[in-house]
Amino acid sequence: MFKCFAVFAAITLLAHASMAVTITAIGGVSRTIGSSDLLSGAGSDLRDTYESPSDATTIQILDCSGTVESWRVDVSRSDVEWDNNLTLFVRRTSNGIGDGTIRDGEEYQEVTSSSASLFSGEGDRQFINVQYKLTGESTQVPRNQYISNIIFTVVDI
Repeated sequence: MFKCFAVFAAITLLAHASMAVTITAIGGVSRTIGSSDLLSGAGSDLRDTYESPSDATTIQILDCSGTVESWRVDVSRSDVEWDNNLTLFVRRTSNGIGDGTIRDGEEYQEVTSSSASLFSGEGDRQFINVQYKLTGESTQVPRNQYISNIIFTVVDI
């Protein structure tokens, strides 16, 4: 009855001619769901929700040129193997450190194949932590290894 879920961070950079902001995302989460996750022993259902550690992925934003006034980090996902009963969420859990500022992204938001704004800021920010939440797990979801790549994209705004 074991299932394995894996989420890996990936990055992309949308560049404009004058843009010199870089993003680095390191980390992800992998979790095996088994008999210890049953709600009340044999014959019961599985827990519905699983959360990663609060620092499952660490993001760094660097304005190498010092000319970018504001940036936004968007998030989307690209599934390798997934079940439509499962829903994946992400949130920012730290402000990181650096000379720049950061805002938004502290509430869980669903991650889909469509890119959506996660948080924004200005200047350099390092060691920004993000956390994942998976919902929809049950014994009705077939045993399998489910994998999705999480794509963080920095956009000059």
